[in-house]
Amino acid sequence: LQNDKSQELGLKLFKKAWEAFPTYRGSILGNISSDHVWKLPEIYTYVRQAVIPQPDAEGDGWEAMAAVTNRWNGDGRLGGIVNQLLATARRQQRLPELRAEVEAVLAKRPDWAAGKALLGVIRIQSGDKDGGRKLWAEAFDPKAEVPAAARFILAQELEFYAGLEDVALATLEAGVEEMLK
Repeated sequence: LQNDKSQELGLKLFKKAWEAFPTYRGSILGNISSDHVWKLPEIYTYVRQAVIPQPDAEGDGWEAMAAVTNRWNGDGRLGGIVNQLLATARRQQRLPELRAEVEAVLAKRPDWAAGKALLGVIRIQSGDKDGGRKLWAEAFDPKAEVPAAARFILAQELEFYAGLEDVALATLEAGVEEMLK
């Protein structure tokens, strides 16, 4: 995938692995370490499929939000598949499309707690801090069992948005508490 000459062949192989091993999609994506590959339009489609569940899927979706990539930028951030989804959507100017898709799935699956967190991030990053904060509070209800990695990965998405420091800090603190259990 990293070599332009063999990229087409690499994408065909990637697609075969994707279809053959749906259980391991997070791991497949987690092993992509090249920024060049993350920028491919086809990879955005795969990341979207890994993060956004089908309407008939079971579970709360936190697994995808907690999926860590093997990327280390040396900046102390924990890289996640959902971070790649959001970064790619922003880079390809597809955030409104992603927002609409997440909203549509939430309309059919209002119990998708991880989707509320994702939509909260999208709203915050689109300028709707109040709407995003409300969704975030629903997703990270104190009684909810949310993986610590999901908390850490998603809280990083709030890093550069003033007025949300309390939300990010509470989310990170709850992640530390979850790890200490």
